[in-house]
Amino acid sequence: MNSNQSHSKFVGSVSLWRYVENERNYPGWNLSADSLGVASLLSILSELQAVGGHRTIPITSPTLSTLSVPNNNSGKAKWIAPTKWRLIYLSTDEDADAWSFLFQQDVAILSLGRNRMLELIAGIANLPQSVGDFRIGGSNNSAESLWFWRWIE
Repeated sequence: MNSNQSHSKFVGSVSLWRYVENERNYPGWNLSADSLGVASLLSILSELQAVGGHRTIPITSPTLSTLSVPNNNSGKAKWIAPTKWRLIYLSTDEDADAWSFLFQQDVAILSLGRNRMLELIAGIANLPQSVGDFRIGGSNNSAESLWFWRWIE
């Protein structure tokens, strides 16, 4: 995206975390967002599909209510959360199924291709109606999986 193009301003809350204890339950990353965060994420992902590139959004640490939804170890499993989430869209045909989730210097970095972007958009769009407990990306029990959970105020 060049400097003359404007970005949608991110509003709302998005929580992204992974467990560092009892990791057999929900391995990989966990995502929840309030209604404003869902709308902002969907707008950002739409922009990325149209023009490519990357965006970085701020992350809100999950609340005890949010952590109670997956209820890992009765909600007491230790977790870590980044302060930012960088979304990198890989728009080439050969990258259509790409999915890579890294954690570097307090930033979660998700690089994904066209097909995986469609899965991510569908998962985020479903957050307000969903109880969660579904995942995309990575293989079964993968550290690169992304689990979706409903937001609790």
